This record gives sequence, C-alpha cells and structure tokens, in this order.
Amino acid sequence: MKYLILSLFLFAFLNTTPQNIIEIRGVVRDSANNEPIGLTNIYLLNNSSIGVISNQEGYFNLKINDTDTIVFSHIGYTTATIYPLESKAFIEIKLAKKPIKLSEVIIKPIEATSIMNKVSSNLKNNHYLKPEYYKSFVRVWETTNNKLDIVEEYILHLYLKFPLPKFKIIKGRAKPFSEKATKEFKERKLYNIIDVYEDYHILFLSDFLKQNKFENFNYTYLELVEIDSYTCYHLLCESKKSNEVIHLYIEKNNYGLARIEILSKNEKYIAESTTLVNFIKIDKQWHLKSSSYLYIPKNQLNKKIERICMYAVIDNESKNDYQNLRKTAKTQLNLYKSEFDDDFWENNNFVPIPKYIKEQME
Repeated sequence: MKYLILSLFLFAFLNTTPQNIIEIRGVVRDSANNEPIGLTNIYLLNNSSIGVISNQEGYFNLKINDTDTIVFSHIGYTTATIYPLESKAFIEIKLAKKPIKLSEVIIKPIEATSIMNKVSSNLKNNHYLKPEYYKSFVRVWETTNNKLDIVEEYILHLYLKFPLPKFKIIKGRAKPFSEKATKEFKERKLYNIIDVYEDYHILFLSDFLKQNKFENFNYTYLELVEIDSYTCYHLLCESKKSNEVIHLYIEKNNYGLARIEILSKNEKYIAESTTLVNFIKIDKQWHLKSSSYLYIPKNQLNKKIERICMYAVIDNESKNDYQNLRKTAKTQLNLYKSEFDDDFWENNNFVPIPKYIKEQME
C-alpha cells in the first residue's frame, strides 16, 4: 500500500514539488432548488484519496495546490469538476440530479441475493480487514430541543483491530453551553468518541454481510449509482426480525462496499439512529473514508447526539502512547475544556461547523 500521510481534512501531498497553496471555501447546492447538499465528497482529480466532505449544510473548506483540480461527487447527482483560480475564493457549486434509466432499475429479485453472495465471498479481498492505523477527525455535538448542549472535537490516531481498538488523542477541545451540560461537564468521560471503532467493526459484525444470515433479510436491487467515479449497485436490505433498514452501495466490478447506511428504530436503547459509513479505494482495497451518526435516546426524544468523522490511512505509525478502549473511555472530558478560538484549529482544514450550531456558540 502506498505511503499515505494525509492531513486531516485536506490530506498532505507526497512526492510532489511544493506549489502555491490556496485556501478554498464554498457551498454545494442542488441546481434545481438551490437546497444545500450535505456530505458531498470533494477530492482531487488526480488522487481521490485526498479530499474533504461538505458539512450538513453543504459548506466546505480546504487548502490545495494552485494547480489542483477538484471533483464534487454525490450519489444521485452528476459529478462536477472545477479548477480554482485564486486563494480564499468562495465558490458555489451546483450539482444537477442524474436521471435514472428504467433499464437500470428493472432487475429480477434473485439477482440481489446473487450480488450479496459475491460481496460476502469477496469481503476479505476487497476490504482491508487486518489491523490498521488511521488518522481521524471527530466532531460530536448534543442538542436538546435544537438548543446546543455541548460540542467536542478531536484529532485522533486510531489503531483499528478486531475485537477492540486503541486510541491516541493528538488534540482535543470541548465546551458545554447549556446550564445542564455545564453542571455535568466535570463528571463526563470521553464516551462520545470511543464508538468510532464501530465504523470499522461494521464489516465484521453485521449479519447482513454474512451468507449464513442472509435468510433473515430481504434484499432488493434499486438502481445503479456512481460514487467517486465507481459504478455501484444500490441494494435495499430489510431485516425480517427488526425495524432495521440498510442501504448498500456495492462496486459493480469487484463487489467491494463503497457505502453503508443503516436506519434503526425502536431498538432497546434508542428510539432512532442513522449510521452512514463511506469507504475509499486505495491500491485495490477499500478503507474507511468518513462517517456520520445520529441517535436519539429512547428516554429523551427531544435530545439528539450527532457525530461526524473523517479518516485517513497512515503507515509506519509508532505504537507508542496508544491507550486501550477502557482507559480512553474513563478519561475525563474536562481535560479538553477549551474555547473554540485557537490557531491550531483555524490553521487546519476541517469540516465547517454547521451555522445553526456556530450561531449558538458565539
């Protein structure tokens, strides 16, 4: 695997002559209704492993070489390509919805299961299932009745392995905003970030990917879509034993998983949750790229806890200073209490904080 050192949200370039660095900010919108398109994949034309995603409101920012060409890609939309001309330019990207041909939709139901058999049998070839190091950005925020309770942000190094990962916190900041969150802040631990390992475990533990469990699900082929220049099958997977619904996006040629979206309702501990995990193909294998997670506690239906993550594969990582899951979970959140105004975060690319959250932080 190529040696990748990727800065968090615009990942650093290797083996290239230094160019003039320009800063680009902008928003991605639907060309028909002008609505923002959140979680758009934004990457370099000559290297799709280098890039960012837009936030839930469609906003993004990144630093690039002035010779780079940027690609904007989102499921269901036509891909757009631009060549920025100046630093600190604000650009508005309009993506047009991509029509679906009827020939792409009509397919015999039995073929969906055939596709899943190939996904399962090729899982180890398509996905890097060995222990792996990632650099990750994690943002978590909690709201009650849409009022901000707390915001946390971290830059982590993760040693992802099955069954339990290890963590190294490079940088973190957290701040309570509501009266209740402020009172509870000193007693809180880092339990909001430790669940990021589940993005990796989804490949190991999900019954909908196991051939001996296929009988517990209904699989339906929906359409062909394009994800980061790869043509993918879009399959709907519905559990027969719960209210869980899964959308799978599977590379057409080699049956690797490019995207997994899980919708759950009325489970034991939560009223509703949405998990979205995106993968990126590097050297013929798929690795974690980004994820988002929303859950509503069963006993607090007016409360939301949201998380967004970005991942970058790193090689030749030192094993020093990593902590196991249990020790990380017991770390006091108060250690990372900080105002959201220091230079470190301003000088690094990151997923812009949504406006409705930022307005409450000011």
